[in-house]
Amino acid sequence: MKMQPQTYRLRLQTVSPVHIGNGDTITALSYLLDGGKVHVLDADKFFAALDEAQRDAYVRWLDTQLRGQGQNNPSVRNFLEQRVHLRNIAEFVAKVSGYSVTLQADPGITARGIRQHIQTPQHQPYIPGSTLKGAMRTALIEALLDDDASYNWLRQRFEQLQVKNDERDMKRALADIWKSLEAKLLRGGQDEAHFDFLRFIAVSDTAPFPTGALSVRLTRSEGTTRTTSTWIETIPPDQTTTLTLTFYPNAPLDSLRLDEALRDYLTIDKLFAVLHQRAKRRLEEEAKYRAQNKPLPRIAELQALNQPDAPLLRIGAGQGYLGTTVMGTIKRRDPQLYRDKVVPGVKVTLGRRGANVQTQNFPKTRRTVRDNESQHQAQSEDLLGWVKLQRML
Repeated sequence: MKMQPQTYRLRLQTVSPVHIGNGDTITALSYLLDGGKVHVLDADKFFAALDEAQRDAYVRWLDTQLRGQGQNNPSVRNFLEQRVHLRNIAEFVAKVSGYSVTLQADPGITARGIRQHIQTPQHQPYIPGSTLKGAMRTALIEALLDDDASYNWLRQRFEQLQVKNDERDMKRALADIWKSLEAKLLRGGQDEAHFDFLRFIAVSDTAPFPTGALSVRLTRSEGTTRTTSTWIETIPPDQTTTLTLTFYPNAPLDSLRLDEALRDYLTIDKLFAVLHQRAKRRLEEEAKYRAQNKPLPRIAELQALNQPDAPLLRIGAGQGYLGTTVMGTIKRRDPQLYRDKVVPGVKVTLGRRGANVQTQNFPKTRRTVRDNESQHQAQSEDLLGWVKLQRML
């Protein structure tokens, strides 16, 4: 039987800063700060703007820095001011930058480079379909765990878990649990991608945002013994784009040994209901955490935006399957099992970092986005990675 697709065009709106990393970090040797902007250098343009003697000096200077014999926290600006004696940086930047983004972080805060957002070759940020689909997958697993039979299977696996003081062994044991759970719920008990239910839901990449939509912001960790600061490229709130979502409602589930009950999820209304419930639970957990620490008004604003026909979805960093789905479900349904098995097991996998973790604060680390504090405006704080989906007519 030929599968008949049902395709929907969706509008995606960022409702908090979003960062989807491409794995690269832009170091201070590859960007210049000037006029409230981060100018990311184009290597070819940069070398073309230097004369032969300056190029030779730059190569020698760079080699010294890379061998650790130069300055602490060296930057290309150091070289330009000390070796080229650059007077007009704005004019130079216009010649050598590949693209420029707004800086919404305090330039005086030390950060090891800028984590780059995934982009097109034209430096336009976008959100990959794989990122969106991964978040949808996690939400679906959480929804399936609401079924008592599925949850009881998970509970039995944790009840049988032998917590040992061996980091590597515990990581393997926990990985085996969630790998087996995923196979049970979405692959008909099979350990091959060919059997995966999510084959029958296709999510496109979003249309690109303009390069000018990017800004560099500071994130700070919470729940750790040492605060860490990271500069990241983000798509700010209130930016919109589009994508397509395709279902195959007459997919041959039986031939792949998949539960026929999964067919209910091959509709946009059911998937949106799952995403809405997932966001509702996540935001409730954040509100509880903040009630014990520092309140964050943005949580209430996001809760109001989360609607059944236009759900919120959290994407990017912090979407750990173990931390936010398996652990969260057990914590909600079996607090005693959570304390006796989940927390001790996960603390072992964290090694020395897990020694001071408070059980009520799992997941251990949370990150917030901090905008620059000025004389006229108090520092603002936001959650990272929330978007809103809505069907387009």
